[in-house]
Amino acid sequence: MHLTPTRAAALSRLEAFVPKMGEAYARTRNYDLGPSDRSNVSALSPWLSARVLAEEEMLEAALARHGPEAAQAFIREVFWRGYFKGWLEHQPDVWARYLAGVADGIGALGRDAGLAARYE
Repeated sequence: MHLTPTRAAALSRLEAFVPKMGEAYARTRNYDLGPSDRSNVSALSPWLSARVLAEEEMLEAALARHGPEAAQAFIREVFWRGYFKGWLEHQPDVWARYLAGVADGIGALGRDAGLAARYE
């Protein structure tokens, strides 16, 4: 999906996804439909991260269209996103540790032919 960094584009994407914020989201949110099909997820994170769109706007739209019960999976994911973003802000070394682990793993593949064969 092409991202246009404007409020109008964010609102357009929000409006397009509102019909899917209910039971459809609950059924399909954990499926990877491939890089060319992200229709089962909102894809609103870039606009949220830039604060072009607020979480409250998404929640209000979900509740208005679907009500609290049908939209509960979507609502939980919005709150989880906010919680985890805050957690990561308080754990700045997480990314550095991840990258170090990746480098260690790649190095181990180069040192251990058996491991490299199992990995392949």
